[in-house]
Amino acid sequence: MPLIVYSRSTEDFAKNMDGDFLKISGPPTKETLKFTAYDEIIAIGGGSVIDTAKIIARNSKRKKVIAIPTTASGAAKTSHAAYWQGGRKYSIETPRAEVRIDTRLLKTLPDNVIRSTSYDALSQALESYWSKKATFVSRIFARRAIGIIIDQIENNYPNIEKLIKGGNLSGRAIEITGTNITHAISYPMTAFFNIPHGLAVGLVLLAVAKYIECKITVSMLLYKINLNKKLDIELIANEAMTYPQIHNAKKDITKEQVMNILEESL
Repeated sequence: MPLIVYSRSTEDFAKNMDGDFLKISGPPTKETLKFTAYDEIIAIGGGSVIDTAKIIARNSKRKKVIAIPTTASGAAKTSHAAYWQGGRKYSIETPRAEVRIDTRLLKTLPDNVIRSTSYDALSQALESYWSKKATFVSRIFARRAIGIIIDQIENNYPNIEKLIKGGNLSGRAIEITGTNITHAISYPMTAFFNIPHGLAVGLVLLAVAKYIECKITVSMLLYKINLNKKLDIELIANEAMTYPQIHNAKKDITKEQVMNILEESL
């Protein structure tokens, strides 16, 4: 019997399948490293669901994971997964997932999920492109992803399946290079102020691109979002600087420059 990993938004779809079920309500944590399964593992959902399934496959010494993605996170295309412990995000090596698209799932996606994950996917592609570790191949994946994702954002997401394919390309790009400044800044925004990852990335992406001197115009990417909370910019900057990946962009950055980015974005 397969283990089917799903979330609240994909529960109705998942329960039509035969197997054992694991419902998750958030990103993987250190506790996820204890989960095992002995048969096929199927992930139905976004990045947190897919990362959980990949970690379970790693724990179980299994190489095959089937991912039916509902977002543009690109998690299936990387050989690592992220988990949280004590307010910090960590990465571990996992099997890649085999991707299967089911358009029935895509028709029910909430608008905020579509927007949030498109910001994340676009950021992955851009960060890969301006990474110190960029290669000829990673830049091909990144350019293709950027074109697809910006087109979807600018035209109010006419083709969610195409958006997910763009996200998978961004996943292939960061598989080679990893992320850098934007993601490092986003982690403490999520950990300390409970801002969803995609939104946290989106809030600072344009200011980071400006700092990197990367010309990008996405008129519908962000509008002034009322967070209804005051963020501690110095705390976020201090924590962001503790992530080694923040130094992987082609332009070096300091805490003061991170604070300037946050002040411009928020």
